[in-house]
Amino acid sequence: GEDVLVQIEEGSKSIKGSHVVPEYQLSIAMKIAGLLKAIPEAAPIKSPRAVAEILTQQLKKNEYFMSVVCEKMEITGPGFLCIYLKGSLLVDIMVQVINSGKPQQPKLDRVSKVGVDFSSPNVAKEMHVGHLRSTIIGDTVCRILSYRGHEVKRINHIGDWGTQ
Repeated sequence: GEDVLVQIEEGSKSIKGSHVVPEYQLSIAMKIAGLLKAIPEAAPIKSPRAVAEILTQQLKKNEYFMSVVCEKMEITGPGFLCIYLKGSLLVDIMVQVINSGKPQQPKLDRVSKVGVDFSSPNVAKEMHVGHLRSTIIGDTVCRILSYRGHEVKRINHIGDWGTQ
């Protein structure tokens, strides 16, 4: 076959000069902070930035994540957690895909039986484009879990039959 040269620079994507964009920007700290407001014992944790800081501290304790996956993490704005992937991780995955057509299947400690209920349109109502989102997300979750080696049961609950 033909040799393929793949050149990927270390670091994250660059847009318009020096503006660096993280691979992942998570808003989950804002959601968690909102939920914690209803719990009196969680009073010391008041802001989404405080929640993002706790999440960052916990992620930094994961040796694999910090040594293989994550280049750096930062908190921006009201509490967005930005994660930058290591260039070497991306290169390794690209080489696997080029050589075998897919990334290497990760090893599982144990196989789980997982039920995924998705799509579930109400047959008594009109279908619309919003149903596609749930279907696509559900199918993607099933494919990822199956690829990882789990036993996946796809469940599609047909909605309200009684109002036709």
